[in-house]
Amino acid sequence: MVAVGLPGLGSILVALPSDVCLGYTLGPLVSHVYALAGYWGGDLCTGPALGFSCGTAVVIYWHRDSHRCCCWRVVRGPSICDDVGQRSRSNSPAGELTLKPQFAAGESCNPRMKVLMVDPSNFTLPYDTALCGALGRLVDELVLVCRPLRDGEDASAVGYQVLPAFYRASERLAKRVSHQSPLKILKGLEHFISMVNLATIVRSRQPHIVHFQWPAIPIVDQVFIRLIRRNIPVVLTIHDSKPFHGNASFVLQTKGWHQLARLCDHIIVLTKFTKTNVEMWGIHPSKISVVPIGILWPQPYGQAPLRPLHSDGISGRIVIVLWGSIKHYKGVDVLLRAIALMPPHHRNRIIVRVAGKAYIALRPLEELAKRLGVSEYLRWEARFIPQQELHQLLSLADILVFPYRDIDASAAVMASIPFAKPIVASRIGGLAEILENGKHGYLVPPEDPLALAAALTELVADPDLRRRMGEEVRRLAESIPSWHEIAAATLQVYNRVISERRHLGEPRLSR
Repeated sequence: MVAVGLPGLGSILVALPSDVCLGYTLGPLVSHVYALAGYWGGDLCTGPALGFSCGTAVVIYWHRDSHRCCCWRVVRGPSICDDVGQRSRSNSPAGELTLKPQFAAGESCNPRMKVLMVDPSNFTLPYDTALCGALGRLVDELVLVCRPLRDGEDASAVGYQVLPAFYRASERLAKRVSHQSPLKILKGLEHFISMVNLATIVRSRQPHIVHFQWPAIPIVDQVFIRLIRRNIPVVLTIHDSKPFHGNASFVLQTKGWHQLARLCDHIIVLTKFTKTNVEMWGIHPSKISVVPIGILWPQPYGQAPLRPLHSDGISGRIVIVLWGSIKHYKGVDVLLRAIALMPPHHRNRIIVRVAGKAYIALRPLEELAKRLGVSEYLRWEARFIPQQELHQLLSLADILVFPYRDIDASAAVMASIPFAKPIVASRIGGLAEILENGKHGYLVPPEDPLALAAALTELVADPDLRRRMGEEVRRLAESIPSWHEIAAATLQVYNRVISERRHLGEPRLSR
């Protein structure tokens, strides 16, 4: 096989149908090409071939004998038969896991297992850190592969390692330029290189499981998942059955999700609602396990806020908080219309705080608030809210509102529950699996400002009702599985997948 790269970006590799491989680098990005060529070359060359190298590894080659374009064939990775425990057989229905800790806290239930967790863009960083923090205590090695952390992001790696292997160039450039369009293009191009980098990490670390949290570009990622799966089981967590809620910032982010999911050995979902939707993709129920999300940030911070929150006009008012990234599916406009529909004598008693980084233009929302005559009741905190400030914000709230248009499971709701505030949310997705209407707050139809206004008015008018519902939310927090239980259930999925691979004799996938 011969692979020719571009000057400054790639390399020239010459590999024979054996373990012999020669290489010469033409650019600074491929200083380690010799090592890569050594372990890719021999296995790639089942016959004379002409291929292309992007600098980090040989990606695609033309097989002259078969006259077709092929992907590399990964050599045998770590043994998944001898290192890990067999799953305990039970009569549980397919996809149902018992969330009971099988091991004492801190005890390693599989001391020989190595896990690679992958979240390229840190789309679910709070979930990642909570899960990895608990799972890292149950396995020998856990590495979270992601992009570099940004200011304000927290990934306290206790019991696991954070490896920023994605989008390093894009993240550096983002600090210097303000225009997003070129950055999105660069990030899309860099994603391919980052996935090649991930393949080399998998090859060098030889984990027993590769667990994807949120594939960034599925039509690209499925190529690499197919390659990884030749030797190592791949588990995928689907956080939303409608990826990016149908409003991805980059069109390729939503293409190929169903095909990618069908490639994986097993699917983890957070709600029964998601499981039902994923089954409609043509995935057998036995390949899907429901492992619910736990409480995020369970202990409120005691530190002073990093930046003062708006407090003007709040004294004596009932504080309603909508928080989280400001996007169309969050239904901020629905809340504005609901405020306008509240009786004036109740509306005059409230202040509504909208807090979170804006991913949509705020001007249309501000103009809508002005037209509706509700601007005076709003306090905008349209920025990333550090965790310490968020704890203060939720502590000062009287009512929490989540008027989602679309959601499967909400990290914002799960982070809010420990603060014991009544919650008004849309009756949609998995929220009804957690919250009970009339007990923990109110569940209203999505995009129904009138129903939302009625629920808010009832809570504003009755302080005893707010207190009773808040107490019910406090009790709810005590009933939600701990992260240790969630980690044990996740490990149960890993053992099941490995056992099934062993039972099938670790078959290789066809090209």
